[in-house]
Amino acid sequence: MQVEVSSVGDKWTVLAPQGRVDAHTVDDFEAAVRKELAGGARWLAMDLSDVPYMNSAGLRVLLIALKAVRPLDGGVVLARPQPQVLEILEISGFLKMFTIVANTAGLS
Repeated sequence: MQVEVSSVGDKWTVLAPQGRVDAHTVDDFEAAVRKELAGGARWLAMDLSDVPYMNSAGLRVLLIALKAVRPLDGGVVLARPQPQVLEILEISGFLKMFTIVANTAGLS
């Protein structure tokens, strides 16, 4: 799995996984998240626009990110999730933990 990494301003690191996030691809997603966290990122935006499916393995990575940045007064937002992923986030209760944003361009 490819995970594109970019920045918005001086604050936000955007991670954009490409394709399904499941048991076969989650290691790449997790490695990208951990690399950014190790590099000092505290504000992460997960651009999910190119993720048609995410299972519990992907949800675990979102939790890893959130648990890592909260003690640092950071945060994680989820951008542009596809309908099926949004449904998974809702059913799993993740919408109570994460803010959903329409795009990453307006992050400040």
